Amino acid sequence: MVSIKQVNFRIPVEMDGEIEELSSEFGLSRSEVIRQALTLYLNIIGDIERLTNIRELSKEEMKVSQENIRDVHFINLDSFDISICISNTTSGGIGPKPHDKVDVDGEVVGSIIARTALIKMLSIKGMPTTIMLNFSNEYESTGKRVIKGVKSECKKVGIDNIVVGHSEENIETCQTGVTVTAIGILEKHDFLKPELSGGDKVICLGTPSVGNDILDIDLPQIEDIKLLNRLDEIKRTLPVGHYGVKKELEKHLENKNLIIDWLETDVDVRLSAGPSSAVIAIADPDIDIGSLSRRMRIPVNMVAEIKSTPDDKLE
Repeated sequence: MVSIKQVNFRIPVEMDGEIEELSSEFGLSRSEVIRQALTLYLNIIGDIERLTNIRELSKEEMKVSQENIRDVHFINLDSFDISICISNTTSGGIGPKPHDKVDVDGEVVGSIIARTALIKMLSIKGMPTTIMLNFSNEYESTGKRVIKGVKSECKKVGIDNIVVGHSEENIETCQTGVTVTAIGILEKHDFLKPELSGGDKVICLGTPSVGNDILDIDLPQIEDIKLLNRLDEIKRTLPVGHYGVKKELEKHLENKNLIIDWLETDVDVRLSAGPSSAVIAIADPDIDIGSLSRRMRIPVNMVAEIKSTPDDKLE
């Protein structure tokens, strides 16, 4: 049982207004908004502390910028080449409720959705530190099962802290709804992107699937992304969602001086990949796909090759 202590403190009027807005938007008490904010802050600061001396920072010194790269949001502490990174995913209509379209235990839902948020962060070489979980169902039955699944994935990346934000205790629900947010740290030198160029191979790992079909296949797991991150031949890793392989790659290369030469394969590159049931890897031209396939536990298929245009470098 967690002991609770009452504290009093002063905050700026503007911040008080922001707390009130969050309280109204998410149906939380003001105290709960502040508690969650402090929990996240203390966890994040603890990890930044290991990378730099946070006590030496001041408002005058710190330069902060923000950007989105694919499905990850970055809060960049530019003065120190460190970023707080945030990835998010959601699931609806999948679970144990009577009107769910895909009937599956809540533990499976929690495992799949946590894995999806974590894969997004690991694909940009972020270090996950905290998971925040919200679900649109009651805590005692559905919520506890979902949390069990989330914890099983968090263990794989060493996350002990799971912030359970909100559950629905006022209305009886008939479908399962879950949102997971992963928060982590990234040292900027870990995110230096190698140039893409003509001849690079486009590899699909996993099988694009959605709905009930995801229960019948081997999904890309956290261990698979960690392996890809260790390989020098892999230049980019792109988790695929509802856009499908084709649109995901085209989005990544749009407005660039490179074109895609699609190959004839058994992979349906237009099909939704649901909760990251497939991952795109862009690799050096000399990668040994046979060797990669033997090291992976999921299907590995070359689906395209990147071709040069007159200016064939991607910054």
